[in-house]
Amino acid sequence: MQHPRQTIPIFLIFLFRTENSATLIRMTLPVTGKNVRVDLLHPTFKARLEALLNNEPEIAERARILSGVRSFADQKYFWDGYQNKIKGKAGYGHFNLAANPHRKFGGGLFQGSWHMQQPFDNYGHAVDIRLYGGLKWKTFVPIAKEYGVLQTVFSPQYEAWHYQWRNSKGIFQAPAMVGEKSEAKSVKKAKVDLKGVAAAIAQLGEQVARRPLRKGSRNSAVKVVQERLAAKGYKCGFPDGVWGRKTDKAVRAYQRANGLVIDGVVGKNTWARLLK
Repeated sequence: MQHPRQTIPIFLIFLFRTENSATLIRMTLPVTGKNVRVDLLHPTFKARLEALLNNEPEIAERARILSGVRSFADQKYFWDGYQNKIKGKAGYGHFNLAANPHRKFGGGLFQGSWHMQQPFDNYGHAVDIRLYGGLKWKTFVPIAKEYGVLQTVFSPQYEAWHYQWRNSKGIFQAPAMVGEKSEAKSVKKAKVDLKGVAAAIAQLGEQVARRPLRKGSRNSAVKVVQERLAAKGYKCGFPDGVWGRKTDKAVRAYQRANGLVIDGVVGKNTWARLLK
């Protein structure tokens, strides 16, 4: 008999899974803007950043996350922009070094960049930090290291602002976090109600079939559409469950590229294709 997990795409398990309330990590991370995604950071990395940025006396209120998790579409946008910059094209001077979203690294397990939401676990594993209030990197770096949050980009150009909780060789030690439940070796695996996930997927599919999604729609099904478009390389802005201009443009582009009716409406056919 086939295991139920094999019949449900991992991205949908990630979107709908419920976690044991005793081990669920709830936190607010300091960010520079509302569109900085930290919800998709690995839970252990989140906990380390929470302790470092909010609770460490020398750091609290003096450092914020400038860049968090990127979708495949986001990474492609930065990669394309950087390629145009090095070609000398006008209007791309503000783009920085960015990784090809298709590249494989870390033995083939990881893809794109550490910032990018990874296909194998749906988490991002890097952030960029901005300092405030006169805080210097020479002060921040050794303190962050105690929390297992390390600089990892030294070439082809040094990025003082880029930090990770792990690399392709493994997880960084975090002396300041010893004994915390959030650490990888002690955290309990989230309980996934596979029947509940399957039911939620089926229910959304039925809702879409009865009332197709279009510009102006606002619900959880729209957020799933936005997440799937981004994962497939169609940039549609922050996945907030609100169908606006960017989502409409991305849906039409996806329909055009996949031989679907180009009507800017997600009915059962476009929905089924997106979920593959």
